[in-house]
Amino acid sequence: MIIYYQLSLYLPEISKIKMRIYFKYIVLTLLIFISILGKTQGSYNRGLHFRSFEVDQDKRTGLNLTPDNKIVTTNGFTLKFDIQLQKQLNNFGYIFRIVGNDSVNIDMVADITSSDYLFSLVTGEKSLIKVRSQEIKNFKENFWMTVIVIYDKKNNLITLKINDLQKKSNFKTNKLSSINLYFGLNNNPIFANTDVPPMTIKDILIYDDRDELKYNWKLKKHALDKVYDECQNKKAICINPIWEIDRHVKWQLKARIVIPYELPQIAFDEERGRIYFAKHKAIFTYDAVLQTIDSIVAKKGEIYNCMSNQLLFDKNSGKLISYNFDNANLAKFDFRTLEWSNENTQKTTPQFWHHSKYFDANDSSLITFGGYGYHKYKSDVMRYSLKNKEWKQHDISSNIAPRYLGSLGYLGKDELLYFGGYGSKTGNQEEFPHNYYDLYKVNSKTLKVNKLWEMDAPKEHFTNSNSLVVNKEKNTFYNLAYSNTSYSTSLKLLEFSIDKPEFKIVGDTIPFKFKDIESYCDLYYCAQTSELLAVTAVSKNNASDINIYSIAYPPLRTQDVLQKEETASIWKWYLFLIPILLFPILYFVKKRKDKIKNKVNAYLNFEYNTSKMELKPSSINLLGYFQLIDKDGKNITGNFTATTSQMLVLIILHTVKNGQGISTQELSEILWPDKDTDSARNNRNVYMSKLRLLIKNVGDIELINQNNYWSANIGKNVFCDYKNVMCLIDHVKKQQTPNIELVTEIINLASRGFLLPNLQEEWLDAFKGDYTNLVIETLTSLLQNKEIKSDPILVLHISDAILKHDSIDEDITKLKISTLFNLGKKNQAKQCYEKFAENYKNFMGVTYKASFDQFRENNL
Repeated sequence: MIIYYQLSLYLPEISKIKMRIYFKYIVLTLLIFISILGKTQGSYNRGLHFRSFEVDQDKRTGLNLTPDNKIVTTNGFTLKFDIQLQKQLNNFGYIFRIVGNDSVNIDMVADITSSDYLFSLVTGEKSLIKVRSQEIKNFKENFWMTVIVIYDKKNNLITLKINDLQKKSNFKTNKLSSINLYFGLNNNPIFANTDVPPMTIKDILIYDDRDELKYNWKLKKHALDKVYDECQNKKAICINPIWEIDRHVKWQLKARIVIPYELPQIAFDEERGRIYFAKHKAIFTYDAVLQTIDSIVAKKGEIYNCMSNQLLFDKNSGKLISYNFDNANLAKFDFRTLEWSNENTQKTTPQFWHHSKYFDANDSSLITFGGYGYHKYKSDVMRYSLKNKEWKQHDISSNIAPRYLGSLGYLGKDELLYFGGYGSKTGNQEEFPHNYYDLYKVNSKTLKVNKLWEMDAPKEHFTNSNSLVVNKEKNTFYNLAYSNTSYSTSLKLLEFSIDKPEFKIVGDTIPFKFKDIESYCDLYYCAQTSELLAVTAVSKNNASDINIYSIAYPPLRTQDVLQKEETASIWKWYLFLIPILLFPILYFVKKRKDKIKNKVNAYLNFEYNTSKMELKPSSINLLGYFQLIDKDGKNITGNFTATTSQMLVLIILHTVKNGQGISTQELSEILWPDKDTDSARNNRNVYMSKLRLLIKNVGDIELINQNNYWSANIGKNVFCDYKNVMCLIDHVKKQQTPNIELVTEIINLASRGFLLPNLQEEWLDAFKGDYTNLVIETLTSLLQNKEIKSDPILVLHISDAILKHDSIDEDITKLKISTLFNLGKKNQAKQCYEKFAENYKNFMGVTYKASFDQFRENNL
């Protein structure tokens, strides 16, 4: 759920908000207490969330535990799982359906808002057991329950247990010797179902009649649309899955706030999980626990009118603190009286832009590090004591060079970590300013500085979020990194070792506009929701665009959540056949070796070169470059201006994404953001006419305006690489056994490279990131397929395609090297390692530690 909030110039009345704030304090205190009991920092989300009536039937979620073969249940069975229900407009649906001998069904039905029952166990048209919500102790929405269903054939009984509640019913049948088992939506030819309750399921266990565990689906790690049990590696197929563990990999946009002021000040209340945005008399609050936005207007006074982020939350007093380095009096906001203690409205130009800050609640003092102002980078630590009401300035340039954009966080025991930044040794802006990649431990009381490490500059320079978050269990820290040399950039979440100069990228990326002093980003850990919160704020045209993102804690890489297929050994069943089969096998092995040898040589002689790739007539190429080829095979890209090119790309990308296209309003806002409505319409009409004339030369492609949405109808005779690869991926994902021809086609298209790499626009970042992630996830998942794994040349081509998009993917590089080595191509394996190590050094700024032999032996 994304919350969008635009603050008008007419803010709400104080009297209407005051009681609401008091009520939320009470509710929030209870929620925090419950949350702290239920979560720990180191746990991973697991489970499968089911799409319900909020989407069309074909987009709802289903889990088929028996896609290949049934489960034998001759004398009975026990089914156990955990479930969590949510409320929606429509809550009725089938939690699971058991189909016995293709002729009898046992269903568990749920309806969280029904006055008659919460759960019902049904067979045919008969209800066996009903459970009301009042019968379950402490039941509420989003409440985890353990459900156990026991079928006892010997005594003709069926038992339903939900937490401490137990109910039994007589149930006699001879048609449960083997079963199919489905959760949510299912496509069984006789017992199909599309009614799915809004729920999350985890830890599905199946026992036989002797209470021996046969299957265990944790629903934690997973393949793309499959998940394997922990006991026998039994495959389950999932339709339209939402894996809870993926929240550790993907940032979610939680809220967007647009306010009519530039450079708001931002603070985080870590005890309540609230982020505050303040300017003049206005205060915004984003509540990460309740996922709500509120706004307040001060009755009296206002925040210091500083142009940099100088706001903190004092958890001792529960007040916001705004500070001014030129004033010994702090501005404090009291939430009970809704008043600021400051009356001074004079605008101040900061001397410490983008300084890092920390509030020490133990001795009620605030500390700031570094900053920039008046063409100088600073190395000052500014300390303010709330008890003494005075500022003290400390120069630490002998230990830490002057800089701004450093990242600061609390390590523990009065120790702070301070990482990176941008500055110069002398502090002068004109004297070789550069990025820093060093880590310091600083005592917050004595200001004693201990340099922990410094790493080489990476090939792509980056700087940091204002704060870093320490993970004490792993002895690491997280911060957000982004390029400070580009306007349209993205935030990457980096996990650094505290002991040595090493890091890895976790999670996906967040789009970000870097405008130096007019942009700001920060990172917080919210213990109540066990997630990291990222805040971006960019000011433009007397307004600020604020976005809040979250990722589950601790964050992970994509490869950390993918489940690897493991096949149980079956060699023991063939031991007696070896003497009989030995000679035919040797013959076929030799024949296969010759075939593989020819394929290997073909692979090694093949070099994918996009610049020399044969371009199809009537084609629109967006992968690896932007190129348009007309009906006669002529390159007509040069006939397109920047605007007509972007217009065409916008329409195609949105059409492929949602089928509907892009709205007229969004198209105008992206291409002509500074134009009024009439001017934008005139420009749009002119360029649309030009674009329609140009694409006639390409072939059967039509730009359609329907219901104020622009879409592209691309005919069969026009080839669009992006559209084709997205359709192919969608098709292959739905197949239980992937078609090798389609897989090969995906590889060829994915090998072209990134989506529109030479087009750098903010609106394009999300499309680029989604495409890259989808390609990597799809191809990585295909590598788990038995047929594909058995073809080393296909494995090599898939590996190459993945490495086109992520050249320092260790697991895929190890797989490629291992495959080459096993094919006897040791020199090529060594060259692959050397190329990886070179890319790693260029990107990470540090030398890869493992040797070739160590790297190869630790294969995928």
